[in-house]
Order: sequence, then C-alpha cells, then structure tokens
Amino acid sequence: MAYGSTNLMNINYITNTLSNSLIGMNVIHLDSVNSTMVRAKSEAEAGANEGTVIIADEQTRGRGRFDRTWLSPKRSNLLFSVILRPKTEQLNQINMAATLAVANTVSTLLNIESSIKWPNDVHVSGKKISGILIESVIENSTVKYAIIGIGLNVNWNPPKEAKLPYATTSLALESGKEMDRTLILTLVLENLSKLYSRILDGESLLIEWSNLLNTIGQSIIMKTGQETLKGIAQSVDENGNLIWSNNDYGFEY
Repeated sequence: MAYGSTNLMNINYITNTLSNSLIGMNVIHLDSVNSTMVRAKSEAEAGANEGTVIIADEQTRGRGRFDRTWLSPKRSNLLFSVILRPKTEQLNQINMAATLAVANTVSTLLNIESSIKWPNDVHVSGKKISGILIESVIENSTVKYAIIGIGLNVNWNPPKEAKLPYATTSLALESGKEMDRTLILTLVLENLSKLYSRILDGESLLIEWSNLLNTIGQSIIMKTGQETLKGIAQSVDENGNLIWSNNDYGFEY
C-alpha cells in the first residue's frame, strides 16, 4: 500500500479549532527540521508561550528514547513537540497525559483498544504506533519548561528493509485507508489540552494511565548503563515508576 506522501497540514484549521485550548493556539509548522525537540527548546528558551506546538513534515535527525533514530518519510506521519511549563510536582504526570492523549485518540479513530508499553510507547494490536519523549529543564528546583515530543505513525507502511527492532504499525495500516494528519493532530492536541488542564487542577492521571499499561505481569529486561536487570513488572508507584521483582528471565525493555 502507498499512503498520503503529499498529505498537507492545515494549520489555520488547527489553531482556529483550538483557539480556546491551553495547547494548540500557537502552531509553528516547518517543512523540514533536524528535530522538533531541538526547535521547541530554542522557542522555549526565547520565551514561547506555554502550549506552543512545533510540527515538521520531516525530521532529519529525529530521535526517540536512548537516542534511537525515529524513521518517517516526509508528510506521512505526525512529528511534533509541545512546550509546557508545569510546576515541579506536576512533572511526573506529563508523560501520563501525553501517552493517554495519543492512546485515546488512536482508540477513537480505529474503534479498537490501544495500550501503553511502559513508560511511553503506544501500541495497537501488539505493535508500536507511537513513541513519546519528555525532556525538561529545571533551575533552582523549579521547572523552567518541559518539552513533549511525539511521533505518531499515520500514513506509513514501514518497509521490510527498514529492519526495525520491534513490530510497527500505523493508523492507515490498521484502518485500511489514508488518514488526515490535520484532523489527527487536532484531536491529539485537544485530548492533551484537556488532560493537562486536569493536571493543573490537581488531578492525578495515574489510574487511567496504569489501566492501559500492557507491561504489568510481563517479564522484562531493564538496561541501566552497563547493567542488565531481569524481572517481572508488578505495578507502578504514584510517580509512574515501574515496580518489579527480580528473576532470571525476561524480554528486553
């Protein structure tokens, strides 16, 4: 299948639809950039308003966790970053809001259940459809800003020669049709804005987030620096940290 390589973004639709939302009132759209995370940090340092979104049709040095390369043909997927300025005690909830926003959007669009692989991948039918990266700058124990980076596979059919280390899918592959990137971005940002507003109001997203985790009860292999640890994921604590027990088997996490 070949999907939407010329799927253009309608930024006016996004900003008009989200004109009263905390997130999405200001959208910076780039044809190509090294990384939306890098550009978002630059905008945040320059004083960009909270809720500013940086989206690119192409990233030349896109990355995920552990500096893994994020592959995405031009204008096929969603590659964007969001600038937030939460309080320090709210920071641990940001990842929950981001993964829930994507998972809820995907479930609505496909009318099937999505799940979250701890801490921040979204899965459909056992395959990765989205990866999320959170980076923050803290000065004098205060969060200066936090950047949410989201990659969501929309109209991409990953080629076999890509040799990805995990099973991958996209909204188009799951639905059997090309999807509108503008509409999907608007829905994600709308969901994220609502969830972030709840965080600002003092709510916890822990129960909703943990209910979608597909990791609990699974055998895992955790790599921390030079050390490799094996165990079984049992639960998460109030900050979203994984609680697990040691044993001698598992799969890489």
